[in-house]
This record gives sequence, structure tokens and C-alpha cells, in this order.
Amino acid sequence: MNASRTGRWLALASGAFWACVDIPERSPSLAGSGGTSMAGGTAGSGNTGAGATSSGGTDNGAGADGDGGTANSGGTSNAGTTNGGTSGSGGSSGSSAGTSNAGSSGSSGAGGDGGASGSGNCKTTLVALGVNPADALIDDFDDGDGGILPRDGRSGNWFLTTDGTGSTTPQAGPVTPVDGGSDGTKGMFVSGSNVTGWGVDLAAPFVSIVDGCYDASAYTGVRLVAAGNTDPANNSYGTFYLSIFTAGVRAAPEAERNFYKIALDIDYGGIWVIHTVHWGDLAQLGGWGVQVPFDPKEIYAVSVAAEGPDIEFAIDDIEFITD
Repeated sequence: MNASRTGRWLALASGAFWACVDIPERSPSLAGSGGTSMAGGTAGSGNTGAGATSSGGTDNGAGADGDGGTANSGGTSNAGTTNGGTSGSGGSSGSSAGTSNAGSSGSSGAGGDGGASGSGNCKTTLVALGVNPADALIDDFDDGDGGILPRDGRSGNWFLTTDGTGSTTPQAGPVTPVDGGSDGTKGMFVSGSNVTGWGVDLAAPFVSIVDGCYDASAYTGVRLVAAGNTDPANNSYGTFYLSIFTAGVRAAPEAERNFYKIALDIDYGGIWVIHTVHWGDLAQLGGWGVQVPFDPKEIYAVSVAAEGPDIEFAIDDIEFITD
């Protein structure tokens, strides 16, 4: 695929992808903010003591040392020598010629809860646990709705983006499964004719937060079942792709976003075929765009796409793998 297919990724960026995946212009990543710390207690003020007055030259005692006070001044003398109070250490000043007890300092408030974790390219990151094998299933489409299965914290809806040429079934926008899946229940089917631009793209996010990410490093790749419904001798049918969107590519300028993908051979005789794709199989095909390493800790959507002018494909049972 070459740079002319940029439009497909751009259309996905600017469409109603929240329903699906929003790929905005690059914006500074925001680390998760910590909770607000409670301020420490206010220091207590010292007690005021009245200074004693001396007469006839006899010195009255100096003010007693304040606990935690600054220097206490001695009492006032008449015709006598004034003895200054001993310096206290630390907090507020003690009063003249009296006992100054510094207030005890308030205890520090507990720190607030930390914000959601983030990375340089991700506003927040949902970490896949990968503990329960059933959580690996992204969608089997059997429930008939347009959302991926809400497992292991994932959420998102399937959305079809087109280049605007020709006609497609379904039309661009949110899509739902139909009967005829690989196991006799439901699957996702896309067809089109006279599609002369970059083609069509069927995608779903793993997270509902704009600029969010899904840490899929607990898995080694994805598996799906796919089929086509046309004679393979018809050369008008283009390539079928599986793509994984990563935040590293999303951080590039829109025209330079070449997402990681792999071209798959689907059976255009209508036979369902299982395709297993490991992270290392994916590449930024065509050598165009900003080149960044693939990072499974920063994925945020899965996509299947096809080029025209005629298009017919179906997918079912898409899941993460650990083998």
C-alpha cells in the first residue's frame, strides 16, 4: 500500500469514530494526575504571658523559655538590669515575660489517589490482565450488536469508513452483524462496487477514552476468521488487510500516519479461513510515513480493510492470542 491510502486512515481520524476511534491531531500527552493532597494542620499559637515589672532595681525574672518560640524578651525593669529570656528554638515567638507554649503542628493530610496511568503517547492506559482465557475474545458477533465484547475492561463499537466512491453495504457509519457467520450464527459482512479510492475500513477501538491506549503486552497477537464470496479469477478485487492502530503512529502528523498492518489472503470462494497474526508479523507497509517501533502496550484499535473497485469480505471470531 502506498501513500494514496493515507485518506483511509485520515477518514478514520476525522469521522464519528467516538462511536469508534478518534485519531485527532497530535496533542500533548497528559500524564495521569495525582489526587489532591490535604494541607497540613495550622500551627497552634503560643499562650501570652504578661511581663513582670521590677521596682527599686531588683530585676524581675525574665520570661520563661517558650517551647518552640523565638527569643523571649525579658521583663521591663525600673532602675534595674534586665535579664533577657533564653532563646527558644523553632516556631512562633514566645510573649514577653510569660510562659509561651508553642502550638503543636497539625498532622499532614493523606495524599490523594493517583490518576490513571499514562505514557508519552497515551492519555490513559488500560492494562490487559490476560489471566482468563475467555477474556481474549474481542468479538464473535453472536450477540448481534455493534459493540465489541466488554471483556477485560475493553469497550468500543464497530464503524465502517469508506472513501466516498461507489456504493457499499452497509453504508458508512456504525454497523451491526448479520446472519451467516462462520459458526452458523452471525458475522460482519461488507461489500461494495465501483469503489475507486483507497477502499473501505471496518474498525473498532479497545478503549472509550480519546487518546487512550490498551496495553496488550499480555498477548502475542490476534486471530480472526475471514472469507470472501467471489471467484478469485476476478482480478478487480483488491487486497484485504488486518491493521492494529498504535499511539506511536497516532502521534505523527495526520498525513504521515502509516499504521501497522498485514495483507491477508482471504478465500474468495466463500470458505472461512483462520488467520493467525503475531505482533512481529505487522509492518508499516509501503515504507511511507513516520516510522516508529510497534509497541503492544500502546494499541487502541483493530481494523480490517479492503481495496476496490469491487469488495466482498466477511469476518468472525476475532480474538487475542497468547501462543
